[in-house]
Amino acid sequence: MKKIPWKFIVIIIVIIIISIVIGIGIQSRCNIEIDNKIRYSEILNWITTLFIGFMVGFVFKNQFENNKIVKGYLLDDVNKISQELITLKNYCFSFKSNNCFNEEQRKEINSKMNLIDKKINVFSEFLEECYSSEHNEIKTNLVNSYNSLNKKITGDEFYEKDVSNKYFDDVVTESAKFESELRKLTLKIIKSL
Repeated sequence: MKKIPWKFIVIIIVIIIISIVIGIGIQSRCNIEIDNKIRYSEILNWITTLFIGFMVGFVFKNQFENNKIVKGYLLDDVNKISQELITLKNYCFSFKSNNCFNEEQRKEINSKMNLIDKKINVFSEFLEECYSSEHNEIKTNLVNSYNSLNKKITGDEFYEKDVSNKYFDDVVTESAKFESELRKLTLKIIKSL
């Protein structure tokens, strides 16, 4: 759900009220006519109407452009998370033929998982600032999916000497689920936010 620009609405209402009061004041004090057809109050009302119309269009245009920019940043963050996930998945899968990880490789995998976690946190904070009403549901789904992936990748089998092929298949499956969640998130950003 989009934020209602209350400041903008209040400004418009105040401008309308002020223009009505000024129009009534001018009209009641003097009935000066131009070319026997147009009164000053009518000119003032026309100018006020044009001004309000311009301001409404200007504000809506700016709001639309700002929403477009924010969506761009959110989509960039989701794409970065997706890129890191693909890198992690390929890195893990490259050790399938060895059926084991050494300490260096485990540290590298943990650092890649931490990097994804940090990117998710940055995305969540930005999302919360821009769309606070949508934030909780999106963050919950994304974090649950990430935690499931993290549990599979860095689970007990990750530290065993011989890692089974099932471990690698489970990593690919969980990665696919997380990618699916990222795609849903991308569509949600494009459609509704």
